[in-house]
Amino acid sequence: MNVMKYGISPLYQVMEQIECYILKNHLKSHDKFPGERKLCEIFGCNRVTLRNAFECLENAGKTYSIQGMGNYVAEKKIEICLVQYNSFYQHLCKLHQQPALEILSVKKEEAVPKIARHLGILPGSSVWETKTIVILQDIPVIFETSWLCAEKYPEISGEHLGKEEIYEVFQKQYHIDLEYGSETIGITSAQEEEAEYLEIDDNTPLFFVQKTGKTKTESVIYTQAMVRPDKIQFVSVLK
Repeated sequence: MNVMKYGISPLYQVMEQIECYILKNHLKSHDKFPGERKLCEIFGCNRVTLRNAFECLENAGKTYSIQGMGNYVAEKKIEICLVQYNSFYQHLCKLHQQPALEILSVKKEEAVPKIARHLGILPGSSVWETKTIVILQDIPVIFETSWLCAEKYPEISGEHLGKEEIYEVFQKQYHIDLEYGSETIGITSAQEEEAEYLEIDDNTPLFFVQKTGKTKTESVIYTQAMVRPDKIQFVSVLK
């Protein structure tokens, strides 16, 4: 029976009931839900409300549907905390996700004004640029481009950056952790380069993350990352 309870609309009640059903029945990723008739009996709702609830949960990435087949539990996304100043690769390692890192390119170039501004250096200064892919379970999930001032940190070489992730290279060479920084997150769509490396279609929506890792006194690494929202979600910690 579709009734209001504690001021919550029937739609949100059914969404909660579906999520509770997943937990109580220990459903795993890609497990199928019972048919609509059975679920309507279990939740005491009509089919319109049930379908709307599944649509909302699908938009939230918690379920998915296959036409003519039914509704299924979506694959659980990896949660990355926004309040952290290490790299995505390092963060996923700390979460025991066993990521792989593919280093696509390393080159030295002159800093354009935008990069110079984020690193606190003059335009035209020499910087290292690295492009990498973070891979989870054989699926590319993050495409990163990072910059570090070559003139400030002469101990870092292209050989170092060709073997290890840029944050790890800096920490090993200078024994300094990046404990400060800034981060912004927005939405963009995959262009040809990102689509190729992330193995997705052109114009697929992506998270666009810009982050600057800093010491107490200066900016060290500026990163732009394209992140697949079907695999990764971001959370923030309120203190």
